[in-house]
Amino acid sequence: MRDTTMSGTTKLGVAALVVALGLGVLADALLRTPLFGLNGFFWILCLLGGYWLLVRREAVGVSREGWYLLAPALLAAIGFLWRDSPFLLMLDVAGLAIAFALMVGFGRTGGLGGASVPEYIARGVSAVVLTLFGPFVLVLRDVRWSELPRDRRSVQMAAVGRGLLIALPLVVVFGALFMAADAVFEHIITTAFGIDIGQAFSHVIFIGFWAWLAAGFFWAGLIQKWPEATAVPRATGLSLGLTEMAIVLGLLNALFLAFVVVQFRYFFGGAALVEASTGLTFADYARRGFFELAAVSALVLPVLLGSHFLLPRERPDQERLYRWLAGALVGQLFIIMASALKRMMLYERAFGLTEARLYTTAFMVWLAVLFVWFGVTVLRGRWERFAAGVLISGYVALAALHLLNPDALIAGVNVQRLETGRRFDSHYLTTLSADATPVLLAALPKLEGEDRFTVANGLLNRRESPIHRDWRSWNWGRSQEDAALAANLDALKAMAGR
Repeated sequence: MRDTTMSGTTKLGVAALVVALGLGVLADALLRTPLFGLNGFFWILCLLGGYWLLVRREAVGVSREGWYLLAPALLAAIGFLWRDSPFLLMLDVAGLAIAFALMVGFGRTGGLGGASVPEYIARGVSAVVLTLFGPFVLVLRDVRWSELPRDRRSVQMAAVGRGLLIALPLVVVFGALFMAADAVFEHIITTAFGIDIGQAFSHVIFIGFWAWLAAGFFWAGLIQKWPEATAVPRATGLSLGLTEMAIVLGLLNALFLAFVVVQFRYFFGGAALVEASTGLTFADYARRGFFELAAVSALVLPVLLGSHFLLPRERPDQERLYRWLAGALVGQLFIIMASALKRMMLYERAFGLTEARLYTTAFMVWLAVLFVWFGVTVLRGRWERFAAGVLISGYVALAALHLLNPDALIAGVNVQRLETGRRFDSHYLTTLSADATPVLLAALPKLEGEDRFTVANGLLNRRESPIHRDWRSWNWGRSQEDAALAANLDALKAMAGR
C-alpha cells in the first residue's frame, strides 16, 4: 500500500467531476421533457448547490460579487416555476447564461461593479469558451491521477471504472449499428436483455452533455486561474481623434435632426397630412415605422459606447465635445423613441396586440432607461458604473415582465378590441401559452359563432396535450390553466360541439 497525498487542485478537480456526473444523471431524470418547469428550477438549484458545496469543502476564495450573482441566477430559475410563455422562458435561459458567465468571469477576482462594457463582454465570452473546453483541461492536466490512493483495491476499482468508461460507449454504438442492420439480432438483444440500444445511447449522450457543462462551469469558475486585472486595453491604431469623432457624431446628429423635423411635420401633424403626403393610412404608416425605429434606438447605444471607448483619455477637450454631441444625439433619440411608442399605440389600436409588438415595446422602454443611465454615468465621466447598471436593470426588466404576465395581457387587450367591434383574431389567441387561458375562459361568453368555437377547441386541445401531464414540467401558469380547464370542461365541450 502506498499513500499519496493529493494536491488541492486534484482534490477539487475530482470532487468537481463527481458532482458534475451526479448532475448529469439528475438532468437525465428531470430534463428529458419538452417543457421546463419544476425540473429546470430544481436542476439549477442543485447546480448552484454543487457550486456552494465545492467552494465550502475545498475552501475556494469567492468574491462578494460572486455570491451576489447567485441572486439573478435564482431569479431566472424561478421564472421556470412561474410563467408558461415560451418567450419568457427564452429570456430566463438568457438570464441564466449571463449570470453563470459572470460568475465564472468575476466570481473569484471581483471587480464586477467597476468593469466596463468591453470588460463584461471579454470576460463573458472567455467564460463561455472555457466552460465548453474546460473538462478537457480538467481531466488531462489539472487532476493528477497519480496522486489518487494506490492501494490494491482502489487500483483494481479504478481499472474497472476506466474499462467500463471506455467500453460502454463503444458497445452501445456498435450494438445499435448491428441491431439496425439485422432484425433477428435486434429481436434477440431486446428479448434477452430488454435493452433498447438506441434509447440507452440517447441516455448516455444526454448525461454526458449536462455533466460536461457542469464540469466546465466548475473548472472555469473554481479552478482556472483568472488575472486580477480586467481592463481591456485600447488598440493604439483605433483611437478617435477630435476631427473623426466630430464628423461621426456630427453627421449622426444632423441625420437625426432631419428625421425629427419630419416627425413633427408628418407624424405629429395628424392623419390627414400623412395620408395626403404618403398615400398610406395612419395605421399603415405607424406599422411601417415602429420596428425600424426600434432598431435605430438599439443601434445608437453601441455606437456611442464604441466611440467613447476609442477616445483618448488624456484629451479632456475631446471628452467635453463628445459629451455635447452624444448628449444632443440622445436628446433627439428620445423624441424618436416617443414617436415609435406612439406609432405602436396606433398600430395596436388598428391591428391588435401580439407577442412581437409587446416585447419590442418592452425592449424600447428598457432602452430608454439605459439611455437615462448613460447620461447619468458616461456623460458625467462615471463610465465605469454603466455596465453594472445595465446588468441590474436587465434583471429588473425580466422580473417586471414576469409580473406583467405578457400572454394574459395580450389576451385581455384583444378581448377588449372585440368588445369595441374591432378586428379579433381568435386563432392567434389559441397559440398563446397557458398564462392566457384564464383570460380566454372568462371571455368565452362574450364570443360568438366561429370565434367561440375556435377558442373552445384550442383550449380543449391544450388540455389533451400529454406534455402538461408530466410532473417535471409543472409550473404555476400551467397549474392554473389545468384547474381552470377542469372547472369549465363541460361548457367547453358544448361550445366546441364535442
